[in-house]
Amino acid sequence: MLLTPDELFDHLMSYQELISYRNAYGKLVGPPPPRGSWRKVVHSRPLLDKARQSGSKVVNGLRIQLDALIVTQADREPSDGHFNANGYDRARWRAAFGAWTLCQHP
Repeated sequence: MLLTPDELFDHLMSYQELISYRNAYGKLVGPPPPRGSWRKVVHSRPLLDKARQSGSKVVNGLRIQLDALIVTQADREPSDGHFNANGYDRARWRAAFGAWTLCQHP
């Protein structure tokens, strides 16, 4: 079952969790591509377009939308493009969200 961007955002906020690109894709867009076949150019655009439809919230001094909580599996941080498009840097994001865990809910 797909979630709206605000439903996923609210869930992550209530549990103070981050979510991987692949898992977020499955929650917002549809079945994720098979493991190992993620293509940033092909799969990230529809996911991030959908995530940017969420409302915004101020968390630890940062005004964010859902895309701030979508992270790479390897380093548990948003991609460089996220920081280029928002009014804060990686250090401020880490201070606000660095201790949050990855979402483990189905």
